[in-house]
Amino acid sequence: MPQRAYRLARRCPHCGSKGMPQYGTSRGKPTYRCGDCKHRYPPEGNRPYHPETVKGQAVAMYWEGSSISAIGRALAARLEMVSSWIKKAAQARATLELVREQPAAAWPAGLVAVVISLNEAWTCLGCRNGSGRQELGIWTAVVADAEGRWWRDFEVGPRDEATFLRLYARLPEAVKYSTDQYGVYNGLPTNRREARQGRETHRQEGLHSALWGKLNRLARKAKGYTKVKEMRIGSGALLGLRQGWI
Repeated sequence: MPQRAYRLARRCPHCGSKGMPQYGTSRGKPTYRCGDCKHRYPPEGNRPYHPETVKGQAVAMYWEGSSISAIGRALAARLEMVSSWIKKAAQARATLELVREQPAAAWPAGLVAVVISLNEAWTCLGCRNGSGRQELGIWTAVVADAEGRWWRDFEVGPRDEATFLRLYARLPEAVKYSTDQYGVYNGLPTNRREARQGRETHRQEGLHSALWGKLNRLARKAKGYTKVKEMRIGSGALLGLRQGWI
């Protein structure tokens, strides 16, 4: 079995970071953990690491008609690993097709939007730190009508004008647009835009706070931890620690 890059140059094969200290052992051999993306890699003789390019090549070969055994021989990968890559890729493709088939937003016929609040949130792909990080934006729109009903829509992409325009093209006309001071929104009608902190932007901040709190993929260091000691005690009591049952 060929030597892996992180054993020679001590670079993380996932994000390229040089911070690869030893992190425990596995079957008596040292393992390494990246200080940036937190990926842990096994020692020689255990399950090998394959970069994303190899995984993508295996999936492409399978969709072109190659068998799993042929892919394993060509890429020097175990058959169970190749099967796992293909299964995950098929699940991701099915989910993406399902999202694309659904309408982006079911606006009622003749909807007159009283106010549309727009905001963008920052997130990242790959890893949180290091050269492998890819910055991404989640653009959200909250549409409210005169009866107090409201709908939501979103778009994911770079934090630039092109991503915002894809979202804006799907939205109905509004009497007022509520945004922050970000320059991307300068193209909105000036006489109908409210670029300041107010009730509508607070609704957006609450929506984003729920995203950070509920979705583990968007979790931040400032979210999801206990601020006071009493909450720790209450959480333990809810789990039955005081009574001693499991």
